[in-house]
Amino acid sequence: MTNIFIKVLERKRELLEEFHSLLSDDEILYARRDSHAFRRPRPCGLTVHTGVGCPYKCTYCYIYDMGFPDKISKYPLKPEALIYAILLNRYFYPTKYGTLIALGSVTEPFHPVTKEYTLECIKLISSKLGNPLQASTKALLDEDYVRMLASYAPYISILISIPLYKWSRILEPYAPKVELRFETMKLLSDYGIHVTLFFRPIIPHASEDDLEIILDKSIEAGVRRVIFGTLRISKNILHKFREYKEIYNLIIKRIKDLSRLDSIRFIDIYIRDLKDRFSGIARSKGFKVYPSACSANLDAYHQSCALCKFGPCNTNYKPIDIDEGDIVELMEYLELDSYYVNAIISNSKIKIIMKQYKLPNEIRDLITIISKRMVEVKRL
Repeated sequence: MTNIFIKVLERKRELLEEFHSLLSDDEILYARRDSHAFRRPRPCGLTVHTGVGCPYKCTYCYIYDMGFPDKISKYPLKPEALIYAILLNRYFYPTKYGTLIALGSVTEPFHPVTKEYTLECIKLISSKLGNPLQASTKALLDEDYVRMLASYAPYISILISIPLYKWSRILEPYAPKVELRFETMKLLSDYGIHVTLFFRPIIPHASEDDLEIILDKSIEAGVRRVIFGTLRISKNILHKFREYKEIYNLIIKRIKDLSRLDSIRFIDIYIRDLKDRFSGIARSKGFKVYPSACSANLDAYHQSCALCKFGPCNTNYKPIDIDEGDIVELMEYLELDSYYVNAIISNSKIKIIMKQYKLPNEIRDLITIISKRMVEVKRL
């Protein structure tokens, strides 16, 4: 069977059976109730939590306003149960062309409390699922750990979070020292791992002060890839910045409608001008600037993508080869062929015409994720 969509569906079925057989009845029950089993991934991927909470307590961090604690613990499911929960998700698809996976969005995946658990999860994801895998971190890693990481997941994309240098001592008081993060960056790079400087969030005044030295230190560590990201503000985060008047006043100026914080939890401040300026400086120093974290992940796995306004990304790689015959075979496999009319396929979009039938969301997601193209479904 050569149809890529059907191969992915069959592989998911096989993996579900395999991981189901490894678990007790109670473990299966807990996995089915876990958020990974039903949380719909964004086009840029599924965030997978190998821990709960983070003790770094960075001033700008939003996870505490989401209800996560300032202490850290391993995720309560054992690694095999976590993978099973992910596979239960009807919107998740395995293989290297499948759903992107991101570790570290609401915890520190390589903290001493979580790093062994994370390594086991990385091993399973890489060897069994095969999905493009990324982890963002501020943690310090030793050579033995990096050697195992490179062995288990040689294509993994690692984002080293360093948005501050001199200001780090003030705004990241409990995080590992910045100089040591650069040492981890160099060690990962020396082992051939795809490493990117994660300059997120850009903090007005503070990040402007620290930009040049962070970029230069990254070059010394052997890394010329960077992602610049936006500062997300809540009422609580804004209150924390009151102590630093220069930063606070600039943040206020970059919020179009401050009253919105009365009705919504977070606002991304306007940062486009700074991102553009920072990107220009980085490029002048020889950096590859990614528009988003998922772009770096796909670059590590040699894939292009045209799924959002930031793209198309990684156009030096050829899009996966898909023709109308693949869509026809998929519809026959799903017994939807009587509703199917035709498909128009380009490098950036797939338009599917159906007879008075709405394509199930999970199948639409399958075609979108595998093809890395926007999918439009029209009724005849």
